[in-house]
Amino acid sequence: MGPGSSSRAAGSAHDEPSRRRDPRRPRVRHAYALVALALALFVFVSIVTEFVRGVRARRRNAGESVPLAFGRLIWRAPRRYGGYIIHVGSC
Repeated sequence: MGPGSSSRAAGSAHDEPSRRRDPRRPRVRHAYALVALALALFVFVSIVTEFVRGVRARRRNAGESVPLAFGRLIWRAPRRYGGYIIHVGSC
């Protein structure tokens, strides 16, 4: 090989222009993953809201502290709030 010659063959992959990300294209490669994450976040926020509303109602009606209201909330309706806890675990 003489001076000025390249060790790469003409037309190789290195001669291609650099690949830049198109700013119009979203960065998420798998839209289903984004949808699943959004749904899991929705379920989590909904369940936390249910617990907060229940604790607030018990505090307002019975004058209980937050830990006591939370414990009695679960103790009085274990199927309902147990189901919520299981679904948070699956998120």
